[in-house]
Amino acid sequence: MGYAGRFTSGKLPLSQRISRILRSYQAGRPKLRVMIAGRFAKKYVKKNGRYVVAGLVTNMSDFYRSCDIVVGTGRVALEAIACGKPVLAVGYGGYIGPVTVKNFNTAWRSNFGDHKDKREKWTNGQFINGLNKILQWKKSGKIQTIQIRKLMIRQFSSRIMIKKIARLYQKSPLRSAK
Repeated sequence: MGYAGRFTSGKLPLSQRISRILRSYQAGRPKLRVMIAGRFAKKYVKKNGRYVVAGLVTNMSDFYRSCDIVVGTGRVALEAIACGKPVLAVGYGGYIGPVTVKNFNTAWRSNFGDHKDKREKWTNGQFINGLNKILQWKKSGKIQTIQIRKLMIRQFSSRIMIKKIARLYQKSPLRSAK
């Protein structure tokens, strides 16, 4: 299980909270290993045995591939999904939970819990329930993860993004002013 986040300024309390929850979650599970990645993580989070604090990681795809579950928001969530990993999305803006085909668009619009119109409080219990749910997925979770990855690739393929950018330029007020 891995968490990648920013241990800087406004995100520090969130990163520390998630790190604490993961440490306590791991305590009763002797086979569970937790890895924490993020700039300055080593400064704020103490490692011990199965609780690994990697700090700044330059090759995040290797980090994601070494995890069964990734906790994160924004780019972390998208990259982990692209690597075929289930994601628990929880951020500064609120709790999304396990990312599924059903909630993918909602998760995307809030940057996977990082940005919402109104900040929503979430509980440690919600977080732990989300982790438990993903751990219980077994075969259906692999299918779900594959479906989410395909959905994301379709939605953000270079061909689709080029079409969206072209439409933006076609609608541009500068273009019509010529």
